[in-house]
Amino acid sequence: MDTLGVVSAPRITLDDVASAAGVSRMTVSNSYSRPERVAAETRERVMAAAAELGYGGPSPVARTLRRGSTGVLGLLLNDALPYAFSDPGAGAFLRGLTVEAADADLALQILRATGPTARARVNDAAVDAFVTLALADDDPALLAAVERRVPVVCSGSPALPGVPCVTVDNVGACRRAAEHVVAQGYTRFAVVTWSLGTGVFRDRLQGWRRGLEAAGVDWSEVAVHERAGNNRAHGLQAGHRILDDVVGSEERYAVLAATDVLALGVLQAARERGVDVPARLGVVGFDDVEEAETAGLTTVAQNLFAQGQECARRASGLVTGPTRRHPTRLVVRRSTS
Repeated sequence: MDTLGVVSAPRITLDDVASAAGVSRMTVSNSYSRPERVAAETRERVMAAAAELGYGGPSPVARTLRRGSTGVLGLLLNDALPYAFSDPGAGAFLRGLTVEAADADLALQILRATGPTARARVNDAAVDAFVTLALADDDPALLAAVERRVPVVCSGSPALPGVPCVTVDNVGACRRAAEHVVAQGYTRFAVVTWSLGTGVFRDRLQGWRRGLEAAGVDWSEVAVHERAGNNRAHGLQAGHRILDDVVGSEERYAVLAATDVLALGVLQAARERGVDVPARLGVVGFDDVEEAETAGLTTVAQNLFAQGQECARRASGLVTGPTRRHPTRLVVRRSTS
């Protein structure tokens, strides 16, 4: 009887099936794991005996231990699980990752890398390797993954010793974006970013600062709006705060957003307030998600699908050696021109 008061059925084993089918234990095992080694008639007899006894097959955990691998790739996210399916940038990365994982005959397990149980979640995960998506440098889940001595590949950041990091030149890309808005005649500037605890977004902030300061802009006068999440609602909130200043000023403002999703929220705020884009307000994003083109958003384009592919190849051992930064390009659209 179990702890709920339910009478448990006796556990059926390989030996029970072998006895009922009149074959060896090895023949039963091979019937499940290596059916090509068993004559069709014998395997049918084994399966019939198993069905009659109510045997569901060998333990997946036991098979994993014998094989020495799980055939599973773990993906560590720094946000709630729905983020992987609702954020267009994360979605593009995930598609690239899953395409390559499927080609390598790997399954994918998505793990939330935040919260008090994150480290335990990583320690208990039955995976062969981990891919991380823009985690903080000191994230406990990331440290737990590295400590497990399985392959770990970081996407975006951080750059850890001995751990491949698949990323782009965020500093250089954002510097060019800042130089662009200055050249377009904007004189006041604001930044909207996600968590600065993540290296990707610190690098982007550094790039914007370098570009603006090189043009003679006093960085202390640049308003930096750090948001708790990467979604349009957070961009909308930041946009309204920035527009409070825009409406009362004769100067032209430019907003440099860490992602297209945040930038699209700022554009929505401008529409709600009736602020002319790009005459009064310029907006630049980062990623070049599908909606950026529809919205006419100037942005830094990167290929997140290709980065997901490389992460999967490296995690599965198909690609080794030093990483190279993936290319970016500034795509100028009507939000700044």
